[in-house]
Amino acid sequence: MRLAALVWLLAAAVGCVSVSGPDAETGTGVTLSVLQERAIQRHLSGEVTARLSGYADRGGRASQWAQLPDLARFVRNAGPERGAEVCREMLWECMLACNVQFSSDPEELVREFCAGQLRCRTEMLLAEKQYLYPIVWKTPQEQQRSGEVERETEQLFGGISALEAGKIVLSSPQKAVFSPVAVSEDPAESLQIAGVFCLMPDEIRRQLPSGSEFDLPGVLREIQVTAARYAIEISGKQLNEAVNRYRNDPSPVNLLRCRKWSALHALDVSRMPSAGGSERARQFVNSMLLLQEGF
Repeated sequence: MRLAALVWLLAAAVGCVSVSGPDAETGTGVTLSVLQERAIQRHLSGEVTARLSGYADRGGRASQWAQLPDLARFVRNAGPERGAEVCREMLWECMLACNVQFSSDPEELVREFCAGQLRCRTEMLLAEKQYLYPIVWKTPQEQQRSGEVERETEQLFGGISALEAGKIVLSSPQKAVFSPVAVSEDPAESLQIAGVFCLMPDEIRRQLPSGSEFDLPGVLREIQVTAARYAIEISGKQLNEAVNRYRNDPSPVNLLRCRKWSALHALDVSRMPSAGGSERARQFVNSMLLLQEGF
């Protein structure tokens, strides 16, 4: 068992100094992109159907808004990393719940969203597997999580042996570069932005009778741009802090944190639209943001 762990560590060490790409070979024919596509083939259709069914429930959307004040209190009292996870997740969830109501192709919008999540989840699980396997004497918590990772990888993409997982090249610690948005010291401010997304549909419906003067496609793009800018800053800050920590202490647990936030930050960047809306669309979204309710 110790010999296997040593072989695995050597393979993983090689992976730590390279950056993964969609065609990075492992020597066994299994790559990160292959496993991501397996996850998509197995789960994308079901996840899209479930989300579209959920968005058809107006009561479900109302409950999404109702939980934001409690989440804000949680974020203000939680550690920075856990608070960041909650904030970026709710930004995207509320953005999608808003935009899917007016999209010309809601199924495609949800499909792209879910596919990105599946790719990100696959990468994060592989990073955990590479971290947990070499630990010979695991704590009860590590032993429990190791079993959970095995079950999750099996369910997500059919599983993979520890030696194969160790040969898959994952991201190396690299800092993110992003344009900061104007945020306050309140760690829950982005949840208030998410709350605006929850309130946006009613205002959009009031504006739609005005006809061609209301740039609906542009407004939807601007809502997504706003969500992306805040999410990119949240994940980018966490990634940069993780990289700094790793450079001061290049331990396996700090490498895992880097890879987690690298995957999340890459997902956030990929969701930024290639173009925003018109000036009128930006003004509409900005005016709604100025009216955000504090909690």
